[in-house]
Amino acid sequence: MKRILIDGMSNNMGGIEKFVHTLYEILKDDCKVDFITVDDKIPFEEEFKANGSNVFRITPRYVSVKNYKKDIDKVFKMRHYDVLWFNKTTLSSIDCLKAAKKMEFQRLFVIVTPRRIWVENLL
Repeated sequence: MKRILIDGMSNNMGGIEKFVHTLYEILKDDCKVDFITVDDKIPFEEEFKANGSNVFRITPRYVSVKNYKKDIDKVFKMRHYDVLWFNKTTLSSIDCLKAAKKMEFQRLFVIVTPRRIWVENLL
């Protein structure tokens, strides 16, 4: 079973969150899907957890860059993931991408909006 880590869900229910949820519905039976977020709560969190997904909370970068990076490394070392799905509105912080490169992920999907940049398999 493939393990997927999704970074990019926020506490604001918007297009990204609905899109992620729609794809989650498709993937959940064939893949183990976990989430990493800086927010206290994300939309559909109870459903994700009820289906066996983990939601990892990390220190926001604006609170502590050092702890933010430590938290990311901790999540990446705690479990082996095959795929990182990096879904952001900006590339101002690519620490998850750097950590994924160190951990030798099989696949990396990067979606950056509003510029609509789609990059696949950077690693």
